Amino acid sequence: MKKALIPLSLFCFLGFTDSISIKSNAALFNYDSNFDWLLGEWKRTNEAEGLQTFEHWKKISDTELGALGYTLKASDTVWQESIKLIKKEEQWNYVVKLQDAKTPTIFKVTKIEMTGFTCENADNEFPKKIRYTKVEKGLTTVISGDGKVILFQFARTP
Repeated sequence: MKKALIPLSLFCFLGFTDSISIKSNAALFNYDSNFDWLLGEWKRTNEAEGLQTFEHWKKISDTELGALGYTLKASDTVWQESIKLIKKEEQWNYVVKLQDAKTPTIFKVTKIEMTGFTCENADNEFPKKIRYTKVEKGLTTVISGDGKVILFQFARTP
């Protein structure tokens, strides 16, 4: 009887841990689809002297977020882009349109984690990769490609 009880106990334990793992993965998957931590207004803290850069994110729907990124010099807007995070057919895309561009540039979201996400477009001149990461006191964005890396550090504005 004891011999049968040990394998049965082991089987039950492994079955229980698998169900916990499945539930944890499902919770992570739901979290992965939620970019709500990005919502609000962010101000770049490592900007060049005399400039102020902002990103303002809003939720349009469960499958779309929109943002306006812009840089001010005094009270003049010297740079602007519109950004969208859009989910179509289970694929998230990061879509950027510069103020003077005729068409947007699409980056495929290639990695989603609890603390951020990565987007890539190998055909784009620069950047080829964009990485957003939640940090303790804000947000970092790194754009990179062909050996060039630019770091943007943001703090949430009140």
